[in-house]
Amino acid sequence: MSDLKHNFVRTYSSFLNKIDLKKFKSLFHEMEREATELLKSENIPEESIQHFYSLDMRYVKQYHEVNVEITKEEMEKEDIESMADKFHPEHNRLYGYSLEEEGAPIELINLRLSSIGETAKPEFREEEYDKENPSNALKKKRKVYLPQKKTFEEVHVYDGHKLKYGNKIEGPSIIEQINTTTFVTPEFNMLCDKFGSYTMFLKEKEEEIKKKIGPR
Repeated sequence: MSDLKHNFVRTYSSFLNKIDLKKFKSLFHEMEREATELLKSENIPEESIQHFYSLDMRYVKQYHEVNVEITKEEMEKEDIESMADKFHPEHNRLYGYSLEEEGAPIELINLRLSSIGETAKPEFREEEYDKENPSNALKKKRKVYLPQKKTFEEVHVYDGHKLKYGNKIEGPSIIEQINTTTFVTPEFNMLCDKFGSYTMFLKEKEEEIKKKIGPR
């Protein structure tokens, strides 16, 4: 299961060097509380929640804003100088110039918070290597139409639930499972990896693929 993420924003328009520092911190703390309560309601324990802070800023009289990440420490210590020092090079990276030497004032537009709740990740069972020959999963043969040859041909049909780590399916073939059917076209082969997933690849790429997912 993927982690949960929520984004929050508070508009606060002011010259960066003239912001009300108490209000600045209180807005971030307000978003932190909102994010924490929301993630806790989604069954994320507080110790599994991370907050990431950023500011939307621009040079005065400009239209484009630059989002600059800041640390919690910079926010808590009200380190305005450090925030400005991050803005100038980021503006230069995005737009090819900076007005730092000219002393152009910086305007703060928005405070942003991204909060991530780390979820418990499933542990996937790794299978023991079996062999390339997939005969243990062979079910039958079936006629299918092959567009490249413009003809019907009999192809092998395999039970996907019986395929083992290392089994190789040569196309054209069919792999049947309860919830899906996979057709391996003539120009492809398929290898089953140690987690039971399928990797389909062009036949000429076989050695390269085996090095990546084969037994070590």
